[in-house]
Amino acid sequence: MLELLRTENKFKKHFYVLLSFILLISCLLMLPICRTNIINLAEFALHKNLNYEFWNTILLYTLVTTSSFAFYWLASSVCYKYTKSEKFDLKKTMILISLLLFVISLLVQTVVLYDGIVYGLDDPAYVAIAKAMAENTYKTDFTRMSNPDLCIRYAIGYPSLIAIPYKIFGMNYYAIKFVNVLLYAIFVVIFFNFLFWLIKDISISLFVSCLFCLNFTLSNWQNHTMSDTPCMVLSLFSIVLIYNIYFSESKKKYLKAVLLGFCFFIAYECRMNGLVCFLTLFSMQILICISKFLHNSKFFGVLVNGYYKIDWKLHLVPYIVFIAFVVIQTIIYPTLPRYDSFYLDNLSFKVILENFSHFHFMYRFYSSAWNEVFHQFNELSKTSFYLSLLLALYGIIKNWKKLAIIIIFTIGNTIIYCLWKAFCDFRFYMPLYISLAVFCAYGAKSIKDCFNEKAATVLTIIGKFSVIMFCAMFTVSIFPFYTENFKDAIKKNGHSYSVEAQDIWEYINKNIPEDRTFIFRSPTELYLYTKHIIADSDKADYYLHNFEIPVDVERKNILTDESVADTFIEISGRQFELEYCNDKFRLFHVN
Repeated sequence: MLELLRTENKFKKHFYVLLSFILLISCLLMLPICRTNIINLAEFALHKNLNYEFWNTILLYTLVTTSSFAFYWLASSVCYKYTKSEKFDLKKTMILISLLLFVISLLVQTVVLYDGIVYGLDDPAYVAIAKAMAENTYKTDFTRMSNPDLCIRYAIGYPSLIAIPYKIFGMNYYAIKFVNVLLYAIFVVIFFNFLFWLIKDISISLFVSCLFCLNFTLSNWQNHTMSDTPCMVLSLFSIVLIYNIYFSESKKKYLKAVLLGFCFFIAYECRMNGLVCFLTLFSMQILICISKFLHNSKFFGVLVNGYYKIDWKLHLVPYIVFIAFVVIQTIIYPTLPRYDSFYLDNLSFKVILENFSHFHFMYRFYSSAWNEVFHQFNELSKTSFYLSLLLALYGIIKNWKKLAIIIIFTIGNTIIYCLWKAFCDFRFYMPLYISLAVFCAYGAKSIKDCFNEKAATVLTIIGKFSVIMFCAMFTVSIFPFYTENFKDAIKKNGHSYSVEAQDIWEYINKNIPEDRTFIFRSPTELYLYTKHIIADSDKADYYLHNFEIPVDVERKNILTDESVADTFIEISGRQFELEYCNDKFRLFHVN
């Protein structure tokens, strides 16, 4: 830092001193006693009582964000200065940055983890399949899991990954969720190195990678035991391997082709749109063939510019490996009826347009912990997203010749999302964040290259300020004060691994035979912990009510909070009597 000050002009020296002062003061004022005194002084000066909880939160978030901003600016300035010095070693720098991104990404995600999963269909369904695989009961339980009322209709790709920690640690959700955490941390490192390989600009690559490393939305999402993160990670792995095999002089290409085929298989077994990776390679090979037949075609020649000629047998290896694993999987673990085809029901041009309109949910990529405090920050997130779209468009226009693989991958995913319905959440579009980030990086690089040195410096400062501001806001999510609030909110919402939940699952397992059926809001949850299945209200043997959810949605016109608390309730003309209860659950059996 001192060396940085010595080599800069007077204005920059003062600026860096100011940032250092802001960092120290912000860190000092983050102490609880300091915040309390600030609020007390404000009350004295204004002669009025202030809402302590509200202003304490405002102060804490502001100070953490400010100190984070100062730290990131100073750190990036030192890093930039080092890259311009004679001591700069590119290989060592890349290794150091990769290590830092990996460790910080692990930290950000691990801090927000909690022991349990929210109620729903997907999360417990994946764990239920993993549990069957780990306990070697998959084939025995296959018929029951195939029950359409149970909604366990998922491929074995993601469950096979989380079956490993389940086998070792049992029903430990920290261990189970750590699979996604680890995959995502590896993703951030590979993405940084891949981006640098593409654009040859270490500062842009680092800034864009930081938006993933410190991403509040994606870090919080790792609390879900779902296949969205592995699908995004494997999509990146596949793209990198395709580039490595076809557009570089790398060695061991047959080994990489085998690995590519395996990535195709796991991606497909995680989500149906994992097939886009498979189709991206096929489309690329078609372009290569066309360019060979049409020697004079400038368009096709440009698209495959940089292609290194490889042995024809190498082209087939990924497909052979993919098919081989599909056959092996079919023998060892029969495929459960997949849920993906449901999205193609009642398809029409109107539905396709409606599905396309859901892409605006991608703005949540730019959400931060501030969005949880002030919902007005959602507008800032949306503005950032639309600006990034413009930057990405500029990147495509200026560099389309270099982006054939990414463009094909993007088009393939976009078509699938438009064909499928009910895609109204950011998680479905996670693979497209790869494309958006690459296009934006190219856009930033093109803007930087096309201006003179002075204008490029101004634009760099604006871009640096924007990215560091978001990094600073994202950093708020790793602080324990926010994490505790987040965990408390989850517990109030209800997750299926609370003390009361474990108590009710234990009672059902010990006292109720497996052939008895239930009415319960989350059939996959019930099956995961007890292996019982649900039935219609006129056939079920038991009714299980959870008081963490005020009223079961499917029973809202029949039951009220008061009625389910009684010793007897009536459902579809049938009398149910209270058998067991705790602070959160009531279990009724039919008379």
